[in-house]
Amino acid sequence: MYTEDNLLVPTYVCMLTVLIIFQIFLVNEMFPLCFCLQSLPPAVFILMKSTEPHSDEYYLMDLDGAMKEIGFINVTSVLTDPRHRTVTGTVPLK
Repeated sequence: MYTEDNLLVPTYVCMLTVLIIFQIFLVNEMFPLCFCLQSLPPAVFILMKSTEPHSDEYYLMDLDGAMKEIGFINVTSVLTDPRHRTVTGTVPLK
């Protein structure tokens, strides 16, 4: 049986491998400003909020700005479909 912990460890290892070897960070996520999300019925939004208690912080966070602030360069955000975006950033070479 998979638990959240069992799924997260391989994900983090994979992400760190990509970050360490290729020096690129990539995340594909729901685009907080998409029309689909903005127009959710209140009942559905409440259900989402009950399973994702930190969604307010997530929707208000400027991911591009946060990545630039901690030192990533070439931060790019691309809309991959009407609901999702892909954000990439590069670790500067030392």
